[in-house]
Amino acid sequence: EGEPQMDSDEDGPSVFLNVYDLQDASRPEWITNLNWYLYAMGLGLYHSGIEVNGREYAFGGHDMEGTGVFENEPRQAYGAVFREAIPLGKSKHRAQEIPGVIEELATEFSGVSYNLFTRNCNNFSDALGERLTGKRAPQWINRLASYGESIKCFLPPGVDSPHM
Repeated sequence: EGEPQMDSDEDGPSVFLNVYDLQDASRPEWITNLNWYLYAMGLGLYHSGIEVNGREYAFGGHDMEGTGVFENEPRQAYGAVFREAIPLGKSKHRAQEIPGVIEELATEFSGVSYNLFTRNCNNFSDALGERLTGKRAPQWINRLASYGESIKCFLPPGVDSPHM
């Protein structure tokens, strides 16, 4: 279940939304434990990436010019614990077209544009999943960030900065 499959040349490759529990380096289990409760309420502290063609693509912030999009081994995100792979279906694009789709989207997701609440890894995964398959990410992966935007005035300054 949820395992990548080999695709024929006529079909676009399978696309997965990989969801992770974020981790706090000083107390690695606390967010994962919290997420088990929050998940039942449709909330949580998650990282996500899109797996396609044997690679995973995600987005993060930094304060330099250039894209914040990066690639890594599927289901191996740094600073996070893999939770689940959600199948989004087959890509509308052939395997050899996908790097161009990712490069185009990468120009829209610069590292300095990262915002913890309004433009984060989950927003990128949603956009890439939709471009590749026409399907959106489930709302629960980013719902807590949406709530965070509405209470940002109560949080420490800079909590939503690109190098968060």
